[in-house]
Amino acid sequence: MSASILEYPIEEASVEDVRVAAQTALDRAGLTEAELRDQARAGDFHSLSARLAWVIVSAFDPAPNV
Repeated sequence: MSASILEYPIEEASVEDVRVAAQTALDRAGLTEAELRDQARAGDFHSLSARLAWVIVSAFDPAPNV
């Protein structure tokens, strides 16, 4: 192994893992998914927690029309 190459184990998240992460992010932001989508549609997230929740929710279930 080269000194410049680091090996890290890769762990894949299950669909359930992602669902739990999305719900946890929504809970922390204090929002429902509908409220979060409204903020995304407006392009105006009310908090950093909401913006981070959107990163997770939109990656899991991207909606073309938000």
